[in-house]
Amino acid sequence: NWMKRGVPVQYHDQLREILGPDFDVWLNEDAIQRSRVSIRIQVYIANILDGSNDPFTTDKLVPSGHISMPGLIGDFAVQHHGEAMLPEIMPGEFIVLREVEDFSIVNYGSMYVTVTKDDKFVRYVKKHADPTRVLLVAKNDFFDPIDISRKSVKKLFQVAGKIKMTLN
Repeated sequence: NWMKRGVPVQYHDQLREILGPDFDVWLNEDAIQRSRVSIRIQVYIANILDGSNDPFTTDKLVPSGHISMPGLIGDFAVQHHGEAMLPEIMPGEFIVLREVEDFSIVNYGSMYVTVTKDDKFVRYVKKHADPTRVLLVAKNDFFDPIDISRKSVKKLFQVAGKIKMTLN
């Protein structure tokens, strides 16, 4: 999976140690090569907050369509509804998601879709003083931070990008 996404940042220092000055050359060439690759991403017209046509809870759904564009790398895209991430993500825009398989590797401060037994949240994941918990923080100041247990996270998806459709 890392071959289509690139080497995760947390391994760059170790690779730099092994490869020496060739690492930066390799990393640059790898990024250029991946930017030329078009990966077909499944798109779901779904309200992820109400569970309709929910790609997070079943693998039997048929996507509403596909999108492919050089440099766009993700597992799937869903239409976003809600106001917690305004003005960064507007209702109706699509967010491209990459599943995080190892929950211990979280890029704090980045945006994720956090799936628990009962809810799904599009929020920034922030470090908590208690290492067994995390804070989910909205962009929109009208929403309070959500304090949740790491154990309650069933699935985690990093927001890798957004797709905005405009008509002129």
